[in-house]
Order: sequence, then structure tokens, then C-alpha cells
Amino acid sequence: MTVKELEERTGLPRANIRYYEEEGLLAPRRLPNGYRDYSEEDARTLEKIKLLRRLNMDLETIRLVQQGRLTLEQALFGQLNRLEGDRVSIEQAAKVCRELSDSGVGYAALDPAPWLRALEAPARPAVQAPAPPAAPAEQEPELPPYTACWYPWRRYFARAVDMVLYRLLFYGVVLGAFHWYWLLDTPQIVDMLIDLACFALTFALEPLWLHFWGWTPGKWLFGLKLRDENGEKLSLADARERAWSVAWRGYRWTIPIWELVNMWRCRREGLDGLVSDWDLGWDRRYTVEERPGGARLGGAVYIAAQVLFFAVIVLSGFASYLPPVRGPLTVERYVENFNYYAEKFDYGERLSSDGTWLDGRYVLRLTGLHILDPEFTLEDGAVTAVTFRAQSDEALTYLYASHSPEDMGLLALTGALDVGLFDYDPEDWTGLWDEASDPFGDFTLDHRGVRIEQRVETRGLENMGTAGFWPDEDSDEAPYYEKTVTISLIGAG
Repeated sequence: MTVKELEERTGLPRANIRYYEEEGLLAPRRLPNGYRDYSEEDARTLEKIKLLRRLNMDLETIRLVQQGRLTLEQALFGQLNRLEGDRVSIEQAAKVCRELSDSGVGYAALDPAPWLRALEAPARPAVQAPAPPAAPAEQEPELPPYTACWYPWRRYFARAVDMVLYRLLFYGVVLGAFHWYWLLDTPQIVDMLIDLACFALTFALEPLWLHFWGWTPGKWLFGLKLRDENGEKLSLADARERAWSVAWRGYRWTIPIWELVNMWRCRREGLDGLVSDWDLGWDRRYTVEERPGGARLGGAVYIAAQVLFFAVIVLSGFASYLPPVRGPLTVERYVENFNYYAEKFDYGERLSSDGTWLDGRYVLRLTGLHILDPEFTLEDGAVTAVTFRAQSDEALTYLYASHSPEDMGLLALTGALDVGLFDYDPEDWTGLWDEASDPFGDFTLDHRGVRIEQRVETRGLENMGTAGFWPDEDSDEAPYYEKTVTISLIGAG
């Protein structure tokens, strides 16, 4: 127990406890880091000292009793004689004081001699010198108590629970609130930075847990109580210093290989009862309070948290394909969905907030095909249809009939539909062009509340199927191509 706990147990102030230690009357066990660890026996020793001191027994006599050079009975007999003598002297002094007061004599006329003789008390009985006690029987040396105060495996899994909870918090915020789904598909170096950000979040929040609550969720689950040398919750500054020290001295800021090697070293030192690097020089103490279910419950929660984390990642992957803006779509909200899918599927062009192409004009460079600004049909301010129009009046030798703007536009409009997490597949929508009887000609297709109408007008061109449209050598008309695709909500308008 700590010195503060010992104070509360015995009622003795810390200064007295330290004084008795200096006098050699108390010898608490020292931890490997040099801090005191008071046992139940130390508390009983202090209570004995407290009792004997209340009997006015001097420290030297108490020391002789502790050393076995004087029995307790002998010490009490001698102390009783001294107390009896003191009592007689006090009673005689009280009697003389009363008589002197009753005499009415003043200080100037006082004759002290007769009163001094009256104060002479009967001789007190002499204290017999205590006979030396018999030598105690030889005992086997007491083995030092087993030290399990560092609990390395509990601490490891407690922190593992904390870290997976913080990762859940991190991804819950960035995916749920900000829709940063791009974090799910990033290069390895970015993944490492994300892990480092989650790790930093852990050590930003942990000081608050330790200071205000006295636990972290993982430590509470595994029954690990961390307190300072006085048994109190850590100060905010102390908790913050410790958290960042753990980040460097324990986890080495998650630097690959170095982190694993250092964690193995910390485990070995913990099993040997040595103080961890981040607690060295501080009298911090771990104690265990068993929870219902014990370590098995903690392990089950750890596994459940890991499963929940991976479930969040998987479900977030599904959610990343859903349109970020749902419900009735204004032009501006429609544009948000369009640009979101354009970014996700690496489609180069973007729309400005008013629904026009961001660069002012959009031309397929290899073909000279002009993609005009989308045209919106509104009902009560909400988009019910969007039309994409592509034109070319150049002499074309090859036309690549790209559906990319229509793909993005179709996905953007699905934000106005009642689509769910598990029944929404972007490929199901963008694959509609392949289902059309003639993707280079006219068709009308209804699908899950959306109607797609495509009209193609050509002059001086010949339909070559999947190869596009080539100039028609038998035609006298100048080449002209126009494709109009209208994507509308069925039942709107």
C-alpha cells in the first residue's frame, strides 16, 4: 500500500511514519525502482508503535522490544512503575498547589523552603533491569514476496482494447461524419500515417481518462488501477507526460520492427517485475481489482471490439458507394454527388456548383466530341431529370462513344431514390448501357425508379457497332453526330 493509504489506515501523519523509518522501527519493502511498498505487517507494526507511544513509552525501549532484547511484559512493567511515580508526583504537586493557594501568601512574602519539602514525593519503586530473553530459535530466512504488480499481459491487452476503441472512434468520425471513404483505398504509406493518427488520438484522450476517471476503458475492463504514490488519480500533466512517454518509450511511434522488438523487451522486463521505462522515476502503482468473468471477459471484449472494427470497415466500404447526398436534390446537391463519384472512379471532369462544367467546355480530345453542359429539369427546386448532350460536326474518322458523364450523372441522381446499404451496387447501374439493345442508337430503359432515354442523330456517318461511327463514303452530307441522354425519376413531373 502507499504511504497515503498507510496514513488513512493507522491515523498517523506521514511525518511520523517517515520518522519511525529513520529510527529503524519500520522497514517497508522497496520495489525495484526504489519506491516503498507498505504491507499489512508494516501497518500492524505502526499501530503497535502508536499504542506504546500513547503509553508514553520512549522509542529506545520500543526498539529494545522490537529487537527481542526486552520482552513486552518487562517493558510494560518498567513503564507502569514510571507512570505510577509520575502519578504520585502529580498528585503531591496538586495538593501543595491547593494549600499554597489557600494560604493567601503573596509572591514578595513567599517562603519557598517548607513548600519544597512538602513536594518531596515518596520514593518510586526501582525498575528492575530486565533479564535478557532467551535466544530465539533459529528460523529459516523469509523469502521476498513474489512481485506481480506489473501485470504485463493484462496491460498489453488493456491497451489493445483502448486502441481498437480509438480506431473505431477515428474511422467512425472520418467515415460517418465526413464521408472520407478514400481512406479505405490508399497507398501503404498513407495507411501508416492513418495508423499513426489513430495512435496519436489514443494518447490525446488517455490523459483525460486517467485524470478525470482514473481508468481507461481497457484498464477498467481488466481491473488495472493506476494511481500515483499517494494512491490518487494522476494529475492531468502527469497523465499527459506518461501517455506520450508510452508512445515513444513503449511503442516507438509504431515504427515497424523497432516497435515489435521494444514491445518484446518490455514484456520480458514486466515478467521480471522491473519497472517500465515510461514509469521509471515515478512512484506510480498498479493494483488489480478482479472483474466478474475475469480475464476471459476482457479477452472476449477485445475480440468483439476487433470484429466490430472490421465490420465497420467492411460496412463503410459498402457505404462508400452510396451517394453522399440523399433525398430531394437541388442542382448544388446533385453536383456534390456527381463530383463525389467522379473522384471515386477517377473520372476527370467536374461540375461547378451551378451544374456547368468546371473548365467551361468539355471536349473529348481524340474525337473532337463536345460534351455540352448538363440540362436540369426541376420540380419545386428539386432535380427530377438531367440531360447530357454530346455533339460533333467535324469530319471524324473514329468516334469513341464514352458513357462516362452519363455514368456519373446516373449515380448522382440515385441519391434521390430509396436505396440501401446492401442493395446498392454501382456496377449494377453503370452496366445498364451494356444491356441496351444498341448502345450507339436509340433506346429507353427503366431500372429501379429511374428511366434512361437515349437518342442518337447522325448525318454523313456510318454506324460501325462497337467501333463507333465512321464517315459514310456514299453520303454527300457533312459528318454530324449528336447524342442526347436523359436520366429522369420515374413518376416525376
